[in-house]
Amino acid sequence: MSETSRVLIAQVPAAGGEWGRWRQIHYNAAVIEQFFQARANSNQRIFLKEVRLDGSLGPDEVRPIVYSSSNKNYKIEVSSRPGVGYPANGRPIIVLREVGVRNFLYMLLLPSDAPYNGILSFLDANASVGKGTMKRVITDSTHLKDIWNDCPLVE
Repeated sequence: MSETSRVLIAQVPAAGGEWGRWRQIHYNAAVIEQFFQARANSNQRIFLKEVRLDGSLGPDEVRPIVYSSSNKNYKIEVSSRPGVGYPANGRPIIVLREVGVRNFLYMLLLPSDAPYNGILSFLDANASVGKGTMKRVITDSTHLKDIWNDCPLVE
């Protein structure tokens, strides 16, 4: 990869523990403004495409940013890992690489996935963006390649 692009690495909360709802990923206002550069509850959409661990691609996903007044968070839903429940131990981690205006490739890592521990160590070693207990770090594709050498998002 010759050009450096912005990357967000973020822990995924359980979203009330309901089956399947955890893929409605919650973010704080700072992440929405600084990384996604979009407004919630507007006509703006986020364009996503999953890159799986084997390098295969998921379908195009066009998503709104929804603001939840009940928990004061913003959420963007992803289609990754259908039928998989929230892990009993550890939090999933989403890794997103910006490829255009509000256009992102992403991977959703579970604690059982090989790259998980290296990505978690990176999160633990860096300051989180914005408020909240979930770690959210904005970095770039060069740093991502340093911590996960064969990451399909940056090959």
